[in-house]
Amino acid sequence: MEFALSLSNDTFVPWCIFCDFDDLLSNDEKMGLIDNPSWLIHRFQETTSDNNLYDLPMKGHQYTWTKQRVKHDNVEERLDK
Repeated sequence: MEFALSLSNDTFVPWCIFCDFDDLLSNDEKMGLIDNPSWLIHRFQETTSDNNLYDLPMKGHQYTWTKQRVKHDNVEERLDK
C-alpha cells in the first residue's frame, strides 16, 4: 500500500485501483471460523481512508475467495476490491 500512498500524493486526478488486497475492511466480509485480528482490519481501513479509496458495492455473492474444507469448516472472504 505504500505505492498507493505515493501515487495518491502525486496526482490530483481521479484514479482507480482494482486489486486482490488479501485484507478485509471488516469482519462482515468474512464467513468462517475465526475473525481477522482487529489491528489488521483497522490498518487496512486506515490505509484506504488515507488514500481516499472507496470500496465499490458488489452484486450477487459477496465473497470472492473460499477455502473449501468440510462443510462445517468452510471459510469465505471478500478479498477482491
